Amino acid sequence: MIDHFLITDLGDVTEPDGYSPSLSAVVINMTHALSDEYALRVVGTVRKFLNFVHTASDTPRAVIEEAPVRGFERAKAFLLSMDIVCIPSKKANCEHELELKVPNGRSTVHAQSIVGILRQFYQLCGTYHVGNRTAENPIELPDWHLKGDDERRESWDRRHPQRKFAWIYAGLRFCTTKRRRYLPLIEDPTGCGEKMTRAAIAHGCPATVIAICMTLEENGCRWREAAWANALGWSIKGFGEIVYTTNKHDDDEHAKRIMLPPDVLSGVIERFQGQPHPRDGSRTMMDHIRELAAAGDKDRLRQFPLFPNSRGRFHQHRTFNGHWFAPAMKAWVNEDGSKGLLIFSDVSARRPTPHWYRHAEISRDLEEAIVSCETEADVLEVSKRVCRSFSLDTDQAKRYAAALMRRLADEDQMRRIARRRAANAARRAQVDLPIAVGRLEISEAELLISLMPARARVRA
Repeated sequence: MIDHFLITDLGDVTEPDGYSPSLSAVVINMTHALSDEYALRVVGTVRKFLNFVHTASDTPRAVIEEAPVRGFERAKAFLLSMDIVCIPSKKANCEHELELKVPNGRSTVHAQSIVGILRQFYQLCGTYHVGNRTAENPIELPDWHLKGDDERRESWDRRHPQRKFAWIYAGLRFCTTKRRRYLPLIEDPTGCGEKMTRAAIAHGCPATVIAICMTLEENGCRWREAAWANALGWSIKGFGEIVYTTNKHDDDEHAKRIMLPPDVLSGVIERFQGQPHPRDGSRTMMDHIRELAAAGDKDRLRQFPLFPNSRGRFHQHRTFNGHWFAPAMKAWVNEDGSKGLLIFSDVSARRPTPHWYRHAEISRDLEEAIVSCETEADVLEVSKRVCRSFSLDTDQAKRYAAALMRRLADEDQMRRIARRRAANAARRAQVDLPIAVGRLEISEAELLISLMPARARVRA
């Protein structure tokens, strides 16, 4: 089947009649400010949806010209094509909602993200007047676009009184009831961070990239929390080893404290001292940022990254991971001569990402903490305590506890097998007759066939 809509990874859309500025604006806005990986996922979902054949009589532009009722049916069929079944909700006051059922063993997060992508796509199509699209969204409840904020809040509270925290899903016709998240993999912490940093050094990454890796290795923080550290957060404790930076789930720009390793701290100071003062050539940039700190000029201090890229700006995902870290992990040469650094987890061996620094540190603390645990309740409590120390929410603590209990169950199974194997070996040692395989007997006909000459095929 030939695609009617051609979409580049950057979001440019070409229809059968040529380049489409309006659809391109929709897709480009959908990927704005997203990481490269998630942006590609969004573009891929939109590409599949635009080229999805709902009925044999579809025209190429039916997806953007059909009525909202037809768009709703198209979305149902599209989800079904990915084995996501839509079942009418049996809950009270939810007659227009559909529950998403995903196959066993798969997370519901992927299904819900697809629904969110489709909702945003139709919403932006209405905003940019693509085809016949209006504010009426096929992914939303009937007449949802006619309700004000108060009506929407009242409608959601009436339909889902126990899920006020899930207001982000208000108005959706497609929803999941029991969410199944991915269990986190327990990374092997033995040398994980050290191996990744060594691979970055061997690849010839810049000093600031290596400094970020060393900070991640020591703190177990998210890569942006280290890469986006600035002189303002560094100045709070007098330009020492303590730096205050952002946290994922907190609006405060100085919600988290990280520690700079001694070598990294020396490198940051040397970098600022090696740059001239913007107005006094006899002094350094380090003197300048101290002046700004004494004057309380927070806006100017925010503009100075502690780990700048080659252009003196903050590292972004495409520069830190895409241009340096990921190629360094791919180029690493193992002891057996194979290429690509692999880190082992409790399931498989995978190529690491910058977030594995954090995974490994969490795994290390969890393994040390669960030694004294005797019950599942103890494992859960320990997981909550460790996750709080890493600024993780309770839901992730439950997932880590589930992964830990899975690992403990596997270890118990191996211990049971070892005990049974030892017992069986002791029992067999008391038997006089050795275990042997009886001789295989074949019939005379089979013996004659096996002795017949075989004709070999000669290749031309």
